[in-house]
Amino acid sequence: MSENKNLDKDGLISVNDLTEKHDKSEKAKVKKTLLIILLSCAAVILIVYFAFAMYFRNHFFFKSTLNGVSSSGDTVSEAVKKIEKKAEKYTLTIKETDDQEILTNTDIGLKTADSTSDLGKILKDQNEFAWIKSLIKPVKYESRVVVDYDSDKLDSSLKNLRDVKNENPVKTEDAKLVFDDGNSRYDIKKEIYGTEVNFDELKKITGDAITNLRSTVDLKADKCYVQPTLKSDDPVLNTAKDNLNKIISIKYNYKIGSQTDTIPSETLAGFVSYDKDGNVTYNDDAIASFVKELASKYDTAGKPKKLVTYTGAEVTVQGGSYGWKVDKAKEAAKIKADLQAGKDVSRDLIYSRTAASHDGNDYGNSYVEVNRTGQYMVVHKDGQVVLQSKVVTGNVTKGRETHLGAYSVAYKARNVVLKGPGYASPVSYWMPFHNGEGFHDATWQPSFGGTYYKVRGSHGCVNLPLNIAGQLYGTISAGYPVLIYDLPGTEDTSYNQSDANSVISKIDAIGNVTADSQAAIEDARKYYDKLTPEAKALVTNYGLLQQDEAALSQIQQSQGQAQSVAPQQ
Repeated sequence: MSENKNLDKDGLISVNDLTEKHDKSEKAKVKKTLLIILLSCAAVILIVYFAFAMYFRNHFFFKSTLNGVSSSGDTVSEAVKKIEKKAEKYTLTIKETDDQEILTNTDIGLKTADSTSDLGKILKDQNEFAWIKSLIKPVKYESRVVVDYDSDKLDSSLKNLRDVKNENPVKTEDAKLVFDDGNSRYDIKKEIYGTEVNFDELKKITGDAITNLRSTVDLKADKCYVQPTLKSDDPVLNTAKDNLNKIISIKYNYKIGSQTDTIPSETLAGFVSYDKDGNVTYNDDAIASFVKELASKYDTAGKPKKLVTYTGAEVTVQGGSYGWKVDKAKEAAKIKADLQAGKDVSRDLIYSRTAASHDGNDYGNSYVEVNRTGQYMVVHKDGQVVLQSKVVTGNVTKGRETHLGAYSVAYKARNVVLKGPGYASPVSYWMPFHNGEGFHDATWQPSFGGTYYKVRGSHGCVNLPLNIAGQLYGTISAGYPVLIYDLPGTEDTSYNQSDANSVISKIDAIGNVTADSQAAIEDARKYYDKLTPEAKALVTNYGLLQQDEAALSQIQQSQGQAQSVAPQQ
């Protein structure tokens, strides 16, 4: 016989075991009951759900509206009657800036139609099994067949509104970046909501209101005024503001000699703008215009220069190429690059041509001055006169005068052959300063200074004695300023009488004219023609030379005739 596990040691059934079995039985009964209840509830719910679904085959959903009129649970005919009743007394109040106007159903040509077929189609398209959704999200139906208006009448009524007829409405303005001079920064100027009516939007809004039998249109709330397209909270605008303020906060200083010039924030503000992403863009024209102004202020090349000459007199040296000249293209590019780098700047301008000094005279205290009137050259170095000499400049009589102005030595060269139309002149020292003109030795000149240059001058160069040319060569270097000027009253005429006396003696030495006087007469004429106009005027026996030339001509003619009639041998 098998062992009975439910028996205790006395062979009796355990009370605990009986209790456990009873509890299990009770739990099973509870579960069964709950299941029956749940199934019953589900069945009821399904019955209710399907009952309402059948109901909404012929009725509009809960919380639904038809042309703005509640159609909750209505049939098509019930909904139409509600719409017609509301339309009978319909008015549309239009709120304007300072007033409101009322349009009646007659003003807008309101009309309704008992279009059950149209509404029946809306109802047919309604998914009756989705009725539960309508409890959460209301459904709005709209039909222009049921409620409509006369578009032309509406146009006419709207055009007579005060705000529409207003000829001086407040203009709508977008938000924009503006430079605040007081704070030297960009700020956003808020958008302005104006009172200029957007008629197309007004007609659309009022048309929708009429179709839905809504009683009010508020031009401001319904955004019937022209709306700004850019607002102050626009992220691009705010990004642009931050980016531009970084640029204009840069401290941009020029150190020009002892002067300091600063690009102010308001000027920097004119250099920059921004793109559609708020990134900084640059106004190249504005930068170029600014650089042009800088050049006008600091350029000295080609401008008149004051010079206290070796005589103590002050002259104005006109024109020439010497001086500071801003390289406009490179300077503009540098400004743009500096701003893009975003760091403070302290620098000089970029030049295409430089000079000795920004302060005082741009040529400084080391320069060569040439007095074309006095035919004299003085060399200054570090404020001291280190070399002086008489010179011969360009031949005025032949239109080859040395050009006035301020220039600089281009370079230096030894043992050069200077070539031009009809000449090739070897020189030991060559120091050009302007368009083929320069300093060089001229051993062919019989003398220097005086007024020789007027008839025996150079092709434009400044002729020097050989030893002076050598000293000048060792003193100056490329870039050395050269100032050439006229100074009335300094012309040296001391040579004129001496030269005139020499010619007077040659004429007197001719004596009685014979056939053998030709050489003496030609020599006198040669030296007379080389005289300056001033020296020629001092030749008191010039008339005698002319008489001698005429006498010689008659003698030569007589001799020629005698030869022509001599008998043949």
